[in-house]
Amino acid sequence: MRSAWLRPGILLACLLWLSACADRPSESWTLAQGGLYAGAISAAGDRVAVGTIFHGGSLWQIPEYERLFDWNLDADRNLDDYSAFTAIAFAGNGSRVATVQGRQVVIWSADQGRADMFYEAPAMIRSVALNQDGSRFVLGLEEGTAAVFSTETGDVIQRLIGHRGGIHSVALAPDGRHVLTGGDDRRVIYWAVDEGLIRAHRRHDNQVRTVALSDSGVYAFSAAQGSDGEVWNTANGNVVRIIPAAQRVISVARFTDNDSLLIVGDRRHGVSQWHLQTLQRRGHWRLASPGLYARESNVILDVRPLPQGGVLALSSSGKLALLQ
Repeated sequence: MRSAWLRPGILLACLLWLSACADRPSESWTLAQGGLYAGAISAAGDRVAVGTIFHGGSLWQIPEYERLFDWNLDADRNLDDYSAFTAIAFAGNGSRVATVQGRQVVIWSADQGRADMFYEAPAMIRSVALNQDGSRFVLGLEEGTAAVFSTETGDVIQRLIGHRGGIHSVALAPDGRHVLTGGDDRRVIYWAVDEGLIRAHRRHDNQVRTVALSDSGVYAFSAAQGSDGEVWNTANGNVVRIIPAAQRVISVARFTDNDSLLIVGDRRHGVSQWHLQTLQRRGHWRLASPGLYARESNVILDVRPLPQGGVLALSSSGKLALLQ
């Protein structure tokens, strides 16, 4: 906490020094020339699903760098038959992918490329997540409701009502029985799905746009706009670690290595890996940028650790990077 006492000039110099010392990607691939609305990387790091700005949705095989399927809906002819997917999520085992466009969500087979389920929500969908085997998914809606569905039947398992504003980030436990939601009302809520009950919650000082849930369900992560991230215990809501944002907006987070590591990405093409027990930063990278004043978007949309080591990071610029 010593940095809290630094004078502004010294603090700025420290931040610039940290930025200059960031590592560059070992390798990168361009998945879309015009950028992405949304994207997700499978847990195994072998597939990437993207919603491009100009050419709709697609699923890619990595590291072969092969486009397997093109995914588009016929509902919006104003986009020349290309869909604008604004949220995308993988099932934990990589078998299914969820895509969101407006009030519509489609569950796709990642192996066959077919649409397994289609649902139209009563309000705009802001976020989506699938559980480990893809049997359940959760939607975060603009009007403040989160809804958990069965992928097999399309039935609503539970409606979770507790937010007063759009739910812009959701996370679903591997077994689909707990949900983490973050919204415009500055609240983060940890839910028990089957009972529809709030198990824990926290309040931030700004809109919450990023949440993550550890596979064990013991820890949750949440970050408000313009604030540091918080790692907290889902049993009681107590904060156990603060993840410095260094004046950046955290856009994505992933727990890994049996909850001992946390990988975060921000809205200025930065990725960091933190050891949670010691709160030491184990890695810091910056994806390539065309220049300080370039208008190209560089939001980190997803991050995933690789079994063989390193991290994959997907940027809204349309680039997928290998970080080592």
